[in-house]
Amino acid sequence: MKLIRKLPELVACEVVRKMILAIGAGLRNFTANHFKNIVQIEKSCDLPEGLRAIKQDDKLTIIRKANIKRKSEIRKNEISCELKITKKKFDREEFGMFRKTKTKYQEMIDADKIVGELNVRFALQGERFHPLGSPGHKKIGDFLTDVKAGVSARPALVVADEQSVVWLVGWRIDERVKITDKTKNVLILEIIGRM
Repeated sequence: MKLIRKLPELVACEVVRKMILAIGAGLRNFTANHFKNIVQIEKSCDLPEGLRAIKQDDKLTIIRKANIKRKSEIRKNEISCELKITKKKFDREEFGMFRKTKTKYQEMIDADKIVGELNVRFALQGERFHPLGSPGHKKIGDFLTDVKAGVSARPALVVADEQSVVWLVGWRIDERVKITDKTKNVLILEIIGRM
């Protein structure tokens, strides 16, 4: 936050604008005042597009918040599976073997790119993610249509952190959490039980 506030106002607002775009949110309902308020927040503030800006430990985070209507859409009681999470040091040879043997209910992601806690839930209506290897963000519903997923794939099950979706279960992880040459720690995710 200190670094952002030292920037010229226009540059700081542009940094914030790119943060919002990075989580797949639109900018149609944002004004210049919204960007200024984010740069100047002391604790948190609610934003258009169901977002919230949070200042914590001198770091600025922008997350999606679930409103009352969306919480009812999640239907947590219908999920009869659980998420198993194993944290390990990254080993390239082990990663290569994992990619060859994993099932569609297993994934490995960069542990240090996760914001807050992970949870498994149904995708929210209109929710977006950045499919691994794709040029940009896409609505989960559109992605499932593109890959010709049947009706059994809906409602889509996702694993998400406090920022956005990290894994569309059975299909693709998000570009944000992919393994790279800089990865030091990984999380092995596994969905256990009936979906």
